[in-house]
Amino acid sequence: MSRVLITGSAQGLGLLAGRQLIAADHQVVLHARNPTRARAASAAAPGASGVVVGDLARHRADPPGRRAGQRLRPLRRGDPQRRRLP
Repeated sequence: MSRVLITGSAQGLGLLAGRQLIAADHQVVLHARNPTRARAASAAAPGASGVVVGDLARHRADPPGRRAGQRLRPLRRGDPQRRRLP
């Protein structure tokens, strides 16, 4: 049995995945953006271990004024991550 956190579990694919994992006897923790969606997720997937509430879209790990793309440097010739696709 695994412990799984499902984001977007109040509806759609997240809810479907959560229900299937609960039915397969996994410990499922649901995630919701706000308390209203958390109640909806709990009602839709009653076998869940719990619900975590938090808006992940508003989390900012980057310093103010810096975009995520600015952290990355372009790949250069010879970099192991740079390879041609078949």
